[in-house]
Amino acid sequence: MTDFLGLAFSPVGAAGTLALMFALAFCLYALVSGVLAGRSGDARLEQSTRMSLWANFLFVSVALGTLEYAILSNDFTVRYVAEHSMSVSPTWVKVVTLWAALEGSILLWAWVLSLYAFLLSLTARRDVLRPWVLAVMALSLVNGAQALLLMGPQEVQPQEAQALERVWLAFEGRDERQLQAARIQWKAVTAAGLAAQYWNDESGRWEEKAESAAKG
Repeated sequence: MTDFLGLAFSPVGAAGTLALMFALAFCLYALVSGVLAGRSGDARLEQSTRMSLWANFLFVSVALGTLEYAILSNDFTVRYVAEHSMSVSPTWVKVVTLWAALEGSILLWAWVLSLYAFLLSLTARRDVLRPWVLAVMALSLVNGAQALLLMGPQEVQPQEAQALERVWLAFEGRDERQLQAARIQWKAVTAAGLAAQYWNDESGRWEEKAESAAKG
């Protein structure tokens, strides 16, 4: 284990954490420099904003790749791997384990947003609005994901769901294991007083089959 910022990390975990810290720093810089470039019209500040978004994408990609590497190499010193992966899982299962739980899904969504910001910095029309557009993209990266999509028999804790705008759990109803996992998830969420709906497409179109209103 590596002592990093007074906390114990595995070397891989420390590398991923450091990459995310750099990504956040560049994102915050892009937000501030984008606003300043928009107000002043300074071309150098605008270019600095673009390069900061490039660096943000680079470091988020490093963090994402680090986590996937930890999963594929069965590095159980990384907490996410220890909690959500198994050494006997086939490779394709390990690949999708990257977004099988809340933390991985949020990291993947952060990567998608950073990719979009990177592409936008390359393609946005060069006019007085461009620095403001880049600043808004940086702001969206700082705000983070507000929704979560889980596939299969995955679990989200009620307190995690409560912190998000919406959570979708998609599962195969003909798979008994996935069905039982979804029922357990339904009971946990509704017992915590959160609103929940159950939809299926057995009839060929999506229909609401059950609903539980928020309590308290």
